[in-house]
Amino acid sequence: MEIQAEQVDSIGSTIEKPPSTSRPKRSSTFPLESNMRAIDSPAYVSGFQTWHNTGSAPNIATSVGKEGGEGQEQILSRLKRECLVFPTYAKRGIDENGEPTWNIRVRGWAFSVKGNRKKKLMLGLARTLAGVSRSHNTNLNLETRARLFMASNARNFDIDLSVAGLSHASHMMLSGDAEKTALPTPDYAIHTQARAINGHFSTTMSVPCSLVESWGLFDPAGVRKLLKIRADAENLGETSYGYVNLIEPEGISVISDIDDTIKHSDVFLGAKAVLSNTFLKELTSVSGMANIYHYWWLKGVSIHYVSNSPWELLPTLESFFHQHTFPVGSAHLKLMDRIGKLWQPADVGKREAIVEILEDFPERKFILVGDSGELDMELYAGLARQYPEQIIKIFIRDVTTPRLSQRIAEKMKASQAKLGLGLGFPRTYSSDSIKSYSSTLTKFQSRVEKVFAGLDPDMWTLFQDSDELLMCEKVRASVFGRQHTKTTEES
Repeated sequence: MEIQAEQVDSIGSTIEKPPSTSRPKRSSTFPLESNMRAIDSPAYVSGFQTWHNTGSAPNIATSVGKEGGEGQEQILSRLKRECLVFPTYAKRGIDENGEPTWNIRVRGWAFSVKGNRKKKLMLGLARTLAGVSRSHNTNLNLETRARLFMASNARNFDIDLSVAGLSHASHMMLSGDAEKTALPTPDYAIHTQARAINGHFSTTMSVPCSLVESWGLFDPAGVRKLLKIRADAENLGETSYGYVNLIEPEGISVISDIDDTIKHSDVFLGAKAVLSNTFLKELTSVSGMANIYHYWWLKGVSIHYVSNSPWELLPTLESFFHQHTFPVGSAHLKLMDRIGKLWQPADVGKREAIVEILEDFPERKFILVGDSGELDMELYAGLARQYPEQIIKIFIRDVTTPRLSQRIAEKMKASQAKLGLGLGFPRTYSSDSIKSYSSTLTKFQSRVEKVFAGLDPDMWTLFQDSDELLMCEKVRASVFGRQHTKTTEES
């Protein structure tokens, strides 16, 4: 990488400061403090920003000072960029020569995570808000899960993409594992390039169906394998891999939300509960959902995880999927370019992702699974009206009724306890609270009726027990009657 002399001179010139007239100049026996002053200087920050944006590096070894500073090699190593290739899918197509292909939608994110003052300040603030000290046993969760929120997008960063072969996984993975690649393809066979303009990149790749089939599309158990793509780039910390689900034009697909649908997040309890469950507490799954999704997946059902969560939560979700072994599928999360997007309405972005999936597979039938805590009901009902031939069932996990019913029962129990102790009639606030919760429950029931008005009652189900998904006759008929596992037929 070529070093621009102007940047070296401008940065280096800020390091030599004249001694202060108000106090003696400090001895050079404080190298760490000297380095911190240099790194915090405006010219150094400006020089780093130039490098980050253009790829033209300042002379870091000179800029941090001569005494006790980090060497250039150590800093370059610490600032290497990272890349994520998001789990995606491929659909069948035909190339310009009339040959059948698998057409892959490739998306990813290139970034760098710097151990700077901003990161330390943000983590310190997060610890304060959460009431967590450095020695607290949840501090590691916080630092690990918040790591990507400190990331800076790589700009105008070129990424080489190639097909790495077929692979398989026993559970959903958000980043590929190179060790499980079954059969690599020659580097020259399938190759393209993408550019991350502002961190995120998107492109398409085509792979001849004959090539994929020659590798053996199914494993000995009759389960379809996954295609794996590889991402390389200059100054990339390590090679990145991503999984591709190969989805046939016809069949059954599940589009599933994540928070409070398969993972306990308690979105309905507010931001504080969400942040605590996301960054501090152990991750828990909704009982039975992983088993049901695996059961469907083994029957040939394709899974798409579509969530309003940002990709910055990848460490959290990676841990969740690994721990609770949900089946593989494509992942569609929110792309963040500013903090304000965290507070956008929950259906922003999700609709776009779902519509893309529906239109990529017009002959497939879809089951939509969400929860009542946000706007899944409204989103799914609207899509069912727009795509009546494709959407065959909507499942909404009811997180509202149990919570409100519990609050009402608790208030009534407290009031009865006061009466039993001879404390007189319940205080007014207890009665008002019961009325308030009862009114909210009534409003929720009205909301449900309004949202699904005009749709076939058999089209949607509110559930509290995950077993209801398996008991649904319409889904059973679709999964077993119309789509015996293609894996069994072709194995």
